[in-house]
Amino acid sequence: MVDESVRDRIIELASLSGSDTVLEIGAGKGALTVELAKRAGEVLAVEKDPKLLRILETALKPFDNVRLIPGDFLEVEVPRFNKVVSCPPYSISSKLIFRLLQLGFERAILVFQREFAERLVAKSGTERYGRLTVSLGRRAEARILGHVPRRAFRPIPKVDSAIVEIVMRSSVRELDEGLFQDLTRYLFSQRRRLARSVLRGYLSSAGLDQALAHSIAPDKRVFELEVGELEEICSKLEELMGGAGHGA
Repeated sequence: MVDESVRDRIIELASLSGSDTVLEIGAGKGALTVELAKRAGEVLAVEKDPKLLRILETALKPFDNVRLIPGDFLEVEVPRFNKVVSCPPYSISSKLIFRLLQLGFERAILVFQREFAERLVAKSGTERYGRLTVSLGRRAEARILGHVPRRAFRPIPKVDSAIVEIVMRSSVRELDEGLFQDLTRYLFSQRRRLARSVLRGYLSSAGLDQALAHSIAPDKRVFELEVGELEEICSKLEELMGGAGHGA
């Protein structure tokens, strides 16, 4: 990111204090990292490019509150943190969301490709609503706080971007998470079909009576199901399966 006004806006939105431990994914040359270090108690900067790591080491010498973590965020171990502030590589956006949800945090300010950001905040029944939206919506609330023009980056990408806020929910309905992910993966593979029809196939693969689908799923298409309705389907399946569940 080369646009300092956008960088400053991200920092402002993060509302950092000395009590925050902030995770940055894809620290690059440290333009954002330096500003985070000035405001947060500790910064965990993840970067896998060896050349950029050397640049980071030089740029961050004045700060003793930054911990450089070399490697791929999807694979490395990360200490506990409560906030995420980052412009991560767009190529790992989906996997990044799932990993962050596993690790847990309080609040994140992230820059994503605009189309991807719109998937995160999509409403049920719309074109961009899918399994990713549901997985995030079950555990967190997301909203778009602003848009970022492509000229804010070098090299200039082919797409515009958006700033997304993600706040973890204080409470989440207790379910077999592996079963929920397995179920939603199956259902959204046929997102435009009636949920009952798709669920019949899922019940059959689990060795259960297909006729139960009528009493388990609402009379809606898959992409019209709200998060709460999907959680209810999962809960009923757990009862039928005796709490055994399926692996993710």
